[in-house]
Amino acid sequence: MQQQQLPTAFYSCVFLSEQVKMRAAVQGKDITASDDNLDKEKSWSSTKKEVTSLKEELEKVKMQMTASKGQL
Repeated sequence: MQQQQLPTAFYSCVFLSEQVKMRAAVQGKDITASDDNLDKEKSWSSTKKEVTSLKEELEKVKMQMTASKGQL
């Protein structure tokens, strides 16, 4: 069971990282080149909310998968 969870955790981290990068690219921002501290704080806050939202969604999917396995 542990071996199955490791790839899921890895892909989840990669997915979250790539989504943050894509979001920044769509907004026309370069994550590494932001000079304004206020802009960084807003971006960080927004990113943090998005990560939290994605984690909640991931937990819901995990619960649904667990429930569907129980029905089989």
